[in-house]
Amino acid sequence: MKSTNLLLDSWSTQVLYQRKPPSYPAGVKPGNKSPNNAPDVTGMRLNTLFGAIQSAGQSGSTWKPDQPWKVSFTTPPIDAAQLKDMDVYISLTRFQHPPFAYTNSELKAIQKWVEGGGNVLLMTNHGPTEKAPDDDWTVNDAPLAQLFGVKLENYFVQGSSKVMSICDPVSGNAPTMMAHDACIIVPPSGVTVTTIAVFPPDWKAWSKAKGTIDPPHPYFALLVPYNAKDAGKLLLVGNSGWLGDEGSPKPAQGLAPHQHNLQFALNCIGYLAGLTYNP
Repeated sequence: MKSTNLLLDSWSTQVLYQRKPPSYPAGVKPGNKSPNNAPDVTGMRLNTLFGAIQSAGQSGSTWKPDQPWKVSFTTPPIDAAQLKDMDVYISLTRFQHPPFAYTNSELKAIQKWVEGGGNVLLMTNHGPTEKAPDDDWTVNDAPLAQLFGVKLENYFVQGSSKVMSICDPVSGNAPTMMAHDACIIVPPSGVTVTTIAVFPPDWKAWSKAKGTIDPPHPYFALLVPYNAKDAGKLLLVGNSGWLGDEGSPKPAQGLAPHQHNLQFALNCIGYLAGLTYNP
């Protein structure tokens, strides 16, 4: 039976808090936030998500066609061999420090794979805050988004409301989701994109240069086609911390059981993999 093959980025932040990667960048070791260190592994970040992925791929589940979901993890640097036969590449916010940045060869490999029909689920994160002016979580995601013509602006976007409505094609049995914050997502010009979610009305955007303003673009989640025939798509989400396990506080409080967060994540994966959920 054919499997649905998911490739998770080992150097994405939520994954680094869950498990050790097959390799760290040169000179990097776990421990703290300095540029040459990585997060300490907790093993309590993505257990809920991984369990749901396993259940979604079990025989008799409501996903059609009925085929197992198989999870693999990248061994950086990412290359064509790792991407081959994969349905979805998933990055849950590339860790923010310079040693974890995508290399040009990795971006070229991903771009060629997308041109052949591969799909990307990128959950990025917020820009710097007033209390942490260097805390930019968009910096290493921006080059990947740029492959699709999308610009990530490093604003800190947040409000008192946390619940957002989800739109087609990934709503279905997940009409709402909850998230902490986001950056600004600027869609490409001249490309038809699909809005998946927009910020709650009370959310404001902050940057050091402009202070507090109304968000210049409202998108929390967006579906973007690659501008080539038979190519894949990008499903871009403005935050990844909401996928964390309940009670997991680092790097932000996990919200997986809240609203329809877990099902929303599965719907994003399933849609990009060409599957259908039949409740």
